[in-house]
Amino acid sequence: MTTSNIYCCLTCRVLYAVPSDDPDLRLLEKPALCPNYPCRGELSPLAETNADIRAVKVTALELFQAHQLGLVSERRCGPEDLQKNLVGWKIISIDMAQASDPNKSILRSITLENGKTVHLGPSTFGAVALKVTENNDGGR
Repeated sequence: MTTSNIYCCLTCRVLYAVPSDDPDLRLLEKPALCPNYPCRGELSPLAETNADIRAVKVTALELFQAHQLGLVSERRCGPEDLQKNLVGWKIISIDMAQASDPNKSILRSITLENGKTVHLGPSTFGAVALKVTENNDGGR
C-alpha cells in the first residue's frame, strides 16, 4: 500500500492526498492557497499515512497549480464542455469590476444556478474560459 501526504485547508477543511513519492513534493513546502472555490484558505500539511482517507487525490504539481489553473477536472473549457455548463442555466451572480472606461466592465466570472462558476480571462479574440469550478463546501 502506498503512502500519501495529506494536506488540509484550514478554512474549508477539504483534504488533498498527494503520493509520498511524488517527485514534485518540494512545490508544497511553502503554504499554498486552497483551490476550492470560493474558499481561498491556506493549505497545511496534515499527515503522512497509508490509510484510505476520503480526500481529493492529486499530484503535487496539480495541487500547486490548482489555485490559479484549477484542478485538472476543472480545466475542461472547450466549446462542447462550456455549452453543456452554460446553456439553459440561469446566471445567479457575476464577479466584475469597473474598467478604466466608465462605460465598460471587467468580467471575471459567471456563477450559474447549477453551482458552477466559469472563470474568464483576457485574450486578443475575446474572453477565454480558464476553468469551471463548482461551489464546494468541503462536504464529500
